[in-house]
Amino acid sequence: MKPTTSWMVRVLLSCILISPSIVLAADDAVIQSIQTNVTTANGKADQNASDIANLKGGLPELQRQINDLQTRINDLQNQINNIELIPGPVGPEGPRGIDAPDRSADICALYITMQPLGGPAPPSYCSESGGGILNGFGNIIGTANNITAAVIDSASPSIFRNIIDFGTNPYDPTDLAQLSPGAQQIVAEDSSGGSGILAEAFAFDILFRTDNATLLKSSSEIYYIDPAGKKTDLIVEIDSRKAGVSVTRAVPIPASEPYTYQQAQDLLTKKLNDILSSTANVEPVDLWDKQILYVLADSTSTADMIEAAWDIIDPAIKADTIMVLTVTEGDDVFLYQ
Repeated sequence: MKPTTSWMVRVLLSCILISPSIVLAADDAVIQSIQTNVTTANGKADQNASDIANLKGGLPELQRQINDLQTRINDLQNQINNIELIPGPVGPEGPRGIDAPDRSADICALYITMQPLGGPAPPSYCSESGGGILNGFGNIIGTANNITAAVIDSASPSIFRNIIDFGTNPYDPTDLAQLSPGAQQIVAEDSSGGSGILAEAFAFDILFRTDNATLLKSSSEIYYIDPAGKKTDLIVEIDSRKAGVSVTRAVPIPASEPYTYQQAQDLLTKKLNDILSSTANVEPVDLWDKQILYVLADSTSTADMIEAAWDIIDPAIKADTIMVLTVTEGDDVFLYQ
C-alpha cells in the first residue's frame, strides 16, 4: 500500500521542527569549547606578560651588580699594579738553606779561570799569600791542602799544626769584610759577637784559606736525634767530603799560669768524647764522614801541651778524629776574652 501524501507531509514537517534544536545544541558546545580555550589563552598571556615585566624589572639590578663587579676587578688590578711598581721594605736576610752551602772556593776558582780571559780581579780572600794559603785577616804560617779525601777516608787519626799571627791588629767588626763569606755568615748568625763565635768563625776561615773548605751548615742548622744531646759546631766540605768541626780553645786558667799537661789531657778527653756523642746523635741527613777537632791555642807552649796529650790519649776516644792545632800570635785576646 502506498503512503498517502498527507502522511509524508506530516513526517517532513516533524523533521523541520526537530532540526533547529539539534543544530542549536551543537553550536552551544562549540562555543563553550572556544570560550574555554580563549580563557586559558588569556590566562597564559597574562602570566607571560607578568613574567616579562618581572624580567624587565630585574635587568637594572643585574646591570648594577655587573657594574659593581667590574669596579672591584679594576680596583684589584690597580692594587696589583701598585704592588709591582712600589717595592716594600727589605727585611733581614733569612738563614742559609740546607741546599745552599758557602761556595767561596768555587767562586775563587772561577775568578782565577776567568782572569786570563780578561775577567775581573778576584776578591781579596781569593789571593794566595804563599804556599797555596789564601790571603785574609791574619797571616797564616803553615802548609796548605793537608786535609784531603784520603785523610778523611782513613781509619787513623791525624794532626795538623799551623800558626796565625794577628800582629798589632786585633779583629773588630770593621774587619768583617776581610773574612771569607762562610766566616762572615757564622759571625752574622750570632749578634753577640762574643769570643766563642769568633773562635768558630776563625777556625772555619783558616780551613777555608788552607784547605779550600766550604761551609755547609752552621751550628743552628744541623739536625740531631736528641736536640738536647751533644752537638758539633759546623759542617764543612773539604775535597768532596763532609766533615763535622768541633771548635775549642786552649788557654791557661788563670792566664798568669802556664798551661799544664793535665789541663790539655782533660780538654782533649772531654772534647773527643763529645765528638763521639755528637756523631751518634746527628740525624742521617747531616751525618759527616769524619769529625775535625779544631783547637786554638794561645801560645806555642800551650800547643805543645795539647800535642803531647794527643800523642798518648786513649785511642778508643781519639778514634779516627782529625785534630787541627792553630797557635794564635800577636794581638789575639779577642779570641779568648
